[in-house]
Amino acid sequence: MMPYLWCDADIVNAGIQKRMTCGGIVEGTIFGHQKLGSVQMVKEKVNNHMKIFQNVHCKAYLKKYNDGIYLDCWDGEIPAQGNSWDHTIIVKAMQSWYKDGKWGESEIADLSEFESESVNKQYRIRVEEEFDGFLVGITHIVTTGRIGTDMTMMPCDMNGNLKEVFHLFKVTDKEKVGVVYFKNNAKRYVLLDDMKYE
Repeated sequence: MMPYLWCDADIVNAGIQKRMTCGGIVEGTIFGHQKLGSVQMVKEKVNNHMKIFQNVHCKAYLKKYNDGIYLDCWDGEIPAQGNSWDHTIIVKAMQSWYKDGKWGESEIADLSEFESESVNKQYRIRVEEEFDGFLVGITHIVTTGRIGTDMTMMPCDMNGNLKEVFHLFKVTDKEKVGVVYFKNNAKRYVLLDDMKYE
């Protein structure tokens, strides 16, 4: 029996997306329909005294960071009863890296059990650097998150019969930051605790 898999498009690399689609293990399409488990958690620091359009002094900012972590998925086969074979979905959390002039990748975790397993991701890092700038607004940006696997039950016919549906999920955490321009046409995102009015 071929298992069903839903996933968010941006947590697998392009090559895997194509292989998954052509391999027939995706129900519907990766880029459309319902995305199970697509959850967003917002983590805010409330500050009611922030005033925009003011000069500020900052001691750090949040820089984009690519940790190289992604989910590698493929269709596997395991022995079933008798001489038949059953299909399964293999999911590995991988990390690509660059060292000594060479690219490589290593396995972080096996997430093939689909039991709400996940690995952490880092989207921005805090860089300590003192600078002056002009605060133009407040926004929220993704800083950390998790990607992983899970399983749920969904109706498969009008009689209410259920089927197992495996899916990949992505959870993101957001921080409230100030948008600070520190030179012409150049801005940085700064945590509210890392800035003060001049």
